[in-house]
Amino acid sequence: MEIDVNNQEEKRDMEITTEILFIFRWNWNTLNDTIKVNVIKGWVTLSGEVAWNYQKEVATKEVASLIGVLGVSNNIRIQSQKDTIINPTALKLALENHLALDSKNIRITVLGSNIILKGIVDSYYQKGIAECIAWKTPGVVHIDNELLIEED
Repeated sequence: MEIDVNNQEEKRDMEITTEILFIFRWNWNTLNDTIKVNVIKGWVTLSGEVAWNYQKEVATKEVASLIGVLGVSNNIRIQSQKDTIINPTALKLALENHLALDSKNIRITVLGSNIILKGIVDSYYQKGIAECIAWKTPGVVHIDNELLIEED
């Protein structure tokens, strides 16, 4: 089966692609030469590699708000430096130092460049804070946030 794409859709897709590449070029949060963009009928697929999770999140946020974008598939991978060793003690200290987080029941497991958070927190907000702090740890590629919420 052959699908005929009309020229207007192709033009809109090219305009969206050009705008995305322009945004990535001038946005310090993303690395424009490492993110690839593919637009088909208004649906954007991002791929490539970045060093930090926040760059992946910023890329999605910037693209999703553009006129003409119907959806975004973010296939960007986080590629940390191979020689970075995650320090669970430093991460535990960072969790303990956050004023809005009760971290006494949080356990951290590090498996290579992956972090697993387990335990109990008081709210969904605290669960999110713990994950955000973990993402700021150098070398992290993936986080499993298995924290359970137990309200008083």
